Amino acid sequence: MNKKTKGNIIDLDDFQIIWKLFFKSWYWFFILPVIFFIGSYIYVHRLPDIFGAKTQMLLQSQDTYDVTTSFSSANYYAAYQDLSNQQRVLKSYDLVQRTLSKLDFTVSYFVVGRLKKEELFRTAPFEVKVRSLLGSLYNKPFEFKVLSRDSFLLKYKKGEKQIEKTMPFNKEITDPDFFITVNKKASFESNSLNQLQEANYEFIVFRLSHLVSKYLSSMQVNNIEFTSIVDISINDQDVNRARMFLDTLCTEYQNYTLETQYKINNNTINFIDKQLEYVSGLLRGAELDLDSVQEDRGVLEMYKENNEYLSNVVGLDDRREKLNLQLETIDKLEDYIFNLGDERLLPPSLFVLNEDDFLKRSLQELYNLQREKASTLFDAKAKNLGIDRINSEIDEMKRIILKYLQNTKEAISSEVRSTSSRITYYENEIKSIPRTQREKLDIERRRDINERMYEYLLEKRQSTIIAKASIVSRTKVIEKARSMGIVAPNKSKIMLMAAGVGVLLAFLIGFIQVVLFARIENVAELVSITDLPVLGGLPKFADGTGGYLVVNDNPKAAITESFRGVRTNLKYLSAETKSKVILVTSLHPGEGKTFCSTNLSAILAKADKKVLILDFDLHKPKMHKSLNLDRSSGISTLLVSEEITFDQVAQKTSVENLMAISSGPIPPNASELVLSQKVADLINDLKTQFDYIIIDTPPLGLISDAMVLMDHADIGIFVMNSKFASKQGVAYLEEIVEKSALKSHGIVLNAVATKKYRYYYGKYGYGYGYGYGYNYGYGYGYGQNNPYTTDEAET
Repeated sequence: MNKKTKGNIIDLDDFQIIWKLFFKSWYWFFILPVIFFIGSYIYVHRLPDIFGAKTQMLLQSQDTYDVTTSFSSANYYAAYQDLSNQQRVLKSYDLVQRTLSKLDFTVSYFVVGRLKKEELFRTAPFEVKVRSLLGSLYNKPFEFKVLSRDSFLLKYKKGEKQIEKTMPFNKEITDPDFFITVNKKASFESNSLNQLQEANYEFIVFRLSHLVSKYLSSMQVNNIEFTSIVDISINDQDVNRARMFLDTLCTEYQNYTLETQYKINNNTINFIDKQLEYVSGLLRGAELDLDSVQEDRGVLEMYKENNEYLSNVVGLDDRREKLNLQLETIDKLEDYIFNLGDERLLPPSLFVLNEDDFLKRSLQELYNLQREKASTLFDAKAKNLGIDRINSEIDEMKRIILKYLQNTKEAISSEVRSTSSRITYYENEIKSIPRTQREKLDIERRRDINERMYEYLLEKRQSTIIAKASIVSRTKVIEKARSMGIVAPNKSKIMLMAAGVGVLLAFLIGFIQVVLFARIENVAELVSITDLPVLGGLPKFADGTGGYLVVNDNPKAAITESFRGVRTNLKYLSAETKSKVILVTSLHPGEGKTFCSTNLSAILAKADKKVLILDFDLHKPKMHKSLNLDRSSGISTLLVSEEITFDQVAQKTSVENLMAISSGPIPPNASELVLSQKVADLINDLKTQFDYIIIDTPPLGLISDAMVLMDHADIGIFVMNSKFASKQGVAYLEEIVEKSALKSHGIVLNAVATKKYRYYYGKYGYGYGYGYGYNYGYGYGYGQNNPYTTDEAET
């Protein structure tokens, strides 16, 4: 059937549903938030406080001596000119690993209380030195108990086995599982033995890789906008340990940025030293040859023209040697680029090509790309879009540099050839000089060339040494590590969130109760969910299931007045039918069906109507108890035997104008008897004798007898009890009504809560008392074709 539609967006019933949700689950809204709040309080009490520490670094400091700009071979490879690269290096695995290697953080100490385990940093009365440890024991707790001034008890788990060992202090302990030494600290001797014995200590040995991952996950490096200053922060359970880590990290980073410059400078000095050794050997040989010629042959001084030839040849030879040195350097650069790998991040010396700014900038960019790739690979896989981009940029830069080196090499080679041709010219001129003099000129020429090369190399070596002495870090700590206080956990927030979760859970429970397990508690709720006529509601009555006639014994009671209202509403159902056959049933047993049928029969009889009530519940009859009837004969005997007549089974009741026929003995084939033609004949015959015939039937949800008897009824009354009434039950009734042949139908809601029922009556003026003989009902408007509006009925 079509449900009632609401004309307003927000209706009063919506607020009633919300109120019902809270009213039904009010205890959950009180209990659950309190439980969750207390639980969260205990939880946060056990949580350790997390402290924050922060430092600031200037990554592009200009505090360098100007001499470094004169010897660019030692500074133009400075690492991480790009700010984002430097930030990435600060969070690199290698740098954090180097930092932690300098600090003794591998062993953490704890004191275990009743509710909380508190970490002791540098304040534990003992110190554990680990030389070797079984792999499975890393990151696992060791329970530590002081037994005396000289011994302690150590407990730990190895697999599923619990191991306990008594060991001495201040001695290396050799065990299959570990090699450790537990040393007593000064605080151990100062504390009383009882205090030490009562404390429950614990220590954990961490792998260095675990510590690196831990600090990387909690460390933040953020650039201050529009500056080259970065904030470095970290969280730790001990603020002093966090500050130590940050200070050491800054120091290691500064050393790290200097390493590259020192390595390149040392490479340059080594290269020059090898060249000096070679040139000095040539120079010594030339001096010895010159001395030998002068002594053996007594060569005289040469003419001025010969000296000019010699000077020109020496200058050109010097120029050619320098050009060949540049070609050798270019060959090494090409080899470096062709064989570039992670182990060859440092380029060879470029002091010979010192004046080539383009080459210096290109190699600097290539070097930075290599470092960026190396840093990125710590946290990323090789098959990564970022790595692919860097590889592409490296390949492009290598191509540009190689092409430039090739062009430079060709230019230098051309200059070498030109210089060699000029040297050949002067050598031919020298050939005209006598042989002995020419030999002396050749020796002097070699000596002068080597002297000039030696001086050149000495000059380069000295400038490189000066540049090394002037190398300083371009990074600067501008703010030492300082505490930021407790940054986590936010205990107040956690407790409030827990209480909020308790409220949400209570709301969810209430919602489930209302939606899935809600019971219809009053007539207004019943009217709001169905279009079936609602004949009225019966208040909860203490002895309502006792089987006696409350309308006869308590004529002024509220429940009697409610039956009068039901009687009034019945007038509007099938008003055209002279004799009304009313079938009373329910979905479930125990809903007050028999109670309603007997009292409805009585209230109809009191209106001077001839009423007959038939107990067709042949399975579990109760009506005979309610009306104090004899059950030796009744419906079952009347239907089975041809000799039994109506007059033999009909019984008078204590109510005037009310007669009844009990169920009689319970037959073995009750459902088959209901299907017989005698039932139709019986009811048709009785219609001529009575104004109302009330048929009490078994529950619809269990037995099909009521469905069969509906074919003989004019009106069907469905009794629902507020303890069991639900939306699903109403939907089932609507489905039954659609399939049945009932001319009229209605619902009576039984056992309405007293408070709700009084409110229901009070709203219509019944608050002064119930039933003073007024023959008018309440709740008009539930019958079919009723001219009254449903507003009055719903209330």
